[in-house]
Amino acid sequence: MEQNKNKPAAIILAAGGSSRLGQPKQLLDWFGKTFISKVIETTIGAGLSPVIVVTGADHGLIEKEIEKLDVVIVRNANWEKGQSTSLIAGVKKLVSMADKPFIFLLSDQPQVTVNLLVDLAREAEKTDSDIVTTTVDGQITPPILFKTNCVEDILNLKGDQGGRNLITTHSTTKIESDDKRIIMDCDTINDYYNLLRSYNCV
Repeated sequence: MEQNKNKPAAIILAAGGSSRLGQPKQLLDWFGKTFISKVIETTIGAGLSPVIVVTGADHGLIEKEIEKLDVVIVRNANWEKGQSTSLIAGVKKLVSMADKPFIFLLSDQPQVTVNLLVDLAREAEKTDSDIVTTTVDGQITPPILFKTNCVEDILNLKGDQGGRNLITTHSTTKIESDDKRIIMDCDTINDYYNLLRSYNCV
């Protein structure tokens, strides 16, 4: 993968088991693409590089879906021990490749746009804050950008702790989005159809 030195990396968490949905949410359809493929397409469209995808549950199906895309795949054998293990696996891989900020994304947020990622990257260049996060109605949500001085604390996360835990201990700039669809869950089949309806697709 050829890296864009002037853009952050992307770490996409795609390791969850989707137990409430009953099927891998990473492979749900989003306007003719799978969720995971759409998220990858968005990160590449925003110029993020490298794009690291952390897999775990259903890794065979998910890795087959994305094997031809320009991404680095990291398999997390400990995914059942919580989100922190996937975030740490992705960060360790990035550190071995490059010393640069990264944007943390979830594979069940295909509604995230290129413009939002570009806005996060631009804000990070202007601010001395360690973290630049998206908010909706003041609620913190991925995608979230972390600078390199967050790495040590990320590597010390445990269990289901995520990057949001660092916001209380690191300087943070918040970018408010007026698109409330960004925070819509997709944990059940009803959630999925509600998300599609919000885009007038169903």
